[in-house]
Amino acid sequence: MKLQKYIKKQKTTVNKFSRENNLKQPTVWRIINNKCCPRAETARVISIATGGLVTINELLFPDNK
Repeated sequence: MKLQKYIKKQKTTVNKFSRENNLKQPTVWRIINNKCCPRAETARVISIATGGLVTINELLFPDNK
């Protein structure tokens, strides 16, 4: 599942998701908009925060299907 889809499904916002998971909002925005690839630790935090619905692999390798 894409991070943006997860955030929308949870009826939350990028700002709230970022705050709740101690992530910087601009970083989360850039990840959602494919402007950067997250560091491994950030990908791990997001994967844990989403209960594994957004995987580390899809965050680190968004073009692999």
